[in-house]
Amino acid sequence: MEIVNRIIEIQKEVSRSQRSFELSIGKTSGYLNVIQKNKSTPGVDLILRIIEVYPEYNLNWIMTGEGEKYNKDVEVNKVSESRSHYITKEKGDIERIIEKLAEKKIDSFLKAQDEKISDLTQAIHEIQASLDTIKKKVG
Repeated sequence: MEIVNRIIEIQKEVSRSQRSFELSIGKTSGYLNVIQKNKSTPGVDLILRIIEVYPEYNLNWIMTGEGEKYNKDVEVNKVSESRSHYITKEKGDIERIIEKLAEKKIDSFLKAQDEKISDLTQAIHEIQASLDTIKKKVG
């Protein structure tokens, strides 16, 4: 399940229309449909806004689909006095999660590139062998 699907799941759980949910997180009507259709990934600013408005949802679950869906220490619809500390902590968590996701994507990309280089090197060797054979026949 992609991040946008988990966000839509949150939207359905908070019993809001998609439009009112989008407005509650500072986005225009239709925003979720657009990112879902384009298979885009929501930005960090959107994730932070969702955590700010709906702190009962677990950041790690929203970002990766892993772990508990809900924060056990947060009461629904209540904001603690240490709200700014909570958001700062969550922002650090988001940055770490994004870093891990980026590392995984980079590693996957580099592995694919290494495989392509290996395939191309093999093809070059085969072409060189064919050229050597042709040179022997001609010359």
